[in-house]
Amino acid sequence: GGVSTMKKITVKNTRNSKAEIRFVTLACQFKSEITAELFGKEYNAKSIMSTMILEGAEEVVFMIDGPDEAEAEKAI
Repeated sequence: GGVSTMKKITVKNTRNSKAEIRFVTLACQFKSEITAELFGKEYNAKSIMSTMILEGAEEVVFMIDGPDEAEAEKAI
C-alpha cells in the first residue's frame, strides 16, 4: 500500500456551541474527509450531531484526508 499523507492535528476545545456550528460549516467547504477522534471513537466533523458529542472534550484530534487537506488543516 501507499504511504498515507493524512494530516492529524490536535486543537483545544473552546466549548462554544456557536463555534461548533461555524466549524461544521467550515469543514463542509472541503472535499477532504475530516474526522474527529475522541475516547477511541471517530466522528464525522461535517455532522453537527457529531460535533455536539465533542463539546465535553478538553482537546480534540482531527484527521484530515483528501485532496485539499493542507487547506483544511490551515482553516481548522
